[in-house]
Amino acid sequence: MNRNKAVIKFGDQVFECSFGIGFLGELLEHTDLSLQEIGVGIEKNPIKYVPLVMFHSVKYNALRYGKEFTLNLYTFTDLIEANGGVTKPTVVNWLKAFVLSVTPPEINGKPGSDKKKVKPSK
Repeated sequence: MNRNKAVIKFGDQVFECSFGIGFLGELLEHTDLSLQEIGVGIEKNPIKYVPLVMFHSVKYNALRYGKEFTLNLYTFTDLIEANGGVTKPTVVNWLKAFVLSVTPPEINGKPGSDKKKVKPSK
């Protein structure tokens, strides 16, 4: 799994999402929130914050790669709702990818991250 990308599909519409520092910087600037506040918002009110972050992820990816992007937050949220809402697998899987992208690898259980270095006995 690429830690900085995800693909979501709503009906016949496919959207590529970017994560990473460029996206995060834009997200924080456009929302005027900290990463911690985004996390708390997703936990407390996923119905509002998941579409918000997802929208910015899709928009950032489109603009980054020179693709036309005509949706606004309201039409994007309507698209999520028309396809089952924030509890559907498409959205849940996107959220997992987003959380993975902002979680340091040592917390994600990457190989070797939980191994303690032991000096051989003499």
